[in-house]
Amino acid sequence: MNMRIVFGLLLVLVAGLSGCCCVKPDKPVGPLPAAISLEEQVYELNARARMMPAVRAKGTLVVRYEDGQGHQRQDSIDGTLLVRQRFGAAGIDDPADVYLQGRVAGQEVFQSGKNQEKWWIILSRDKKGWMGEVAGIPDFWGGDGGALRADLLVPVLAITEIQPRAERREVIAMQVRDAARSNDITILQLRHAGSAWVKRELIVDRDSRNVRQVTLGDPNGQAVVHAELLKYKPIDNGGGGVFPHDIRVTYPAQKLMVHFGVDKVEVPDEAKEKPFMTPDFAERGIELQR
Repeated sequence: MNMRIVFGLLLVLVAGLSGCCCVKPDKPVGPLPAAISLEEQVYELNARARMMPAVRAKGTLVVRYEDGQGHQRQDSIDGTLLVRQRFGAAGIDDPADVYLQGRVAGQEVFQSGKNQEKWWIILSRDKKGWMGEVAGIPDFWGGDGGALRADLLVPVLAITEIQPRAERREVIAMQVRDAARSNDITILQLRHAGSAWVKRELIVDRDSRNVRQVTLGDPNGQAVVHAELLKYKPIDNGGGGVFPHDIRVTYPAQKLMVHFGVDKVEVPDEAKEKPFMTPDFAERGIELQR
């Protein structure tokens, strides 16, 4: 496709992506860093991703939501996040396995995970669970666990390699925004009719070189997940890697926000297999929800 057309689509689509905005950096200091190319920016982000073949993060999960009566609710639980990455050709279709567990007073409240075959969610106290195939576009609105799905965490954390595929009609572009001191990377999904929709947008801070916002879109041009990634700090034994300690993920359709205040992050020597294994619902007495 003609690149002039692609950039024209980009300008229109990003402007119309509901919930996506460009914010000013918290504390711009010094002169504006020199602009870099799309290739250089992607290379830099991918090099940083390779510093984290596995990540273990622990902290507090605060979930804010609206209940069935329209009342605002808030739950606070201890959270543990595990990520195991795949790089290069091995990760081009599925870059990472993820496991997220919430506990209260030492007892599991929920777990959410994905491997290369399945995603799952277990509400431990209610003995209810959801499970499905990883392949395909996640259903953000259906009765499949929605916002708690671990496979939706992979793209919003912005720690995996960026590898768009031409054979899947994906196009990557970047806008350099001097006023916002950012580089805005957009991955477009082309339609056969010549139009496109925004699958993912990453806003990279020019000063810190960190990704500060990620938005996932749908074919209707709506923002379905929006994340703010703040307070980056060096990872314990991370070999120069950094990780956000203030992660805020918003799901507009569900009127739900998840805040992960990270206390400790490390790159473990080895990612154990057990957390990423597909759980046996029957063995655990979990009722599969349809």
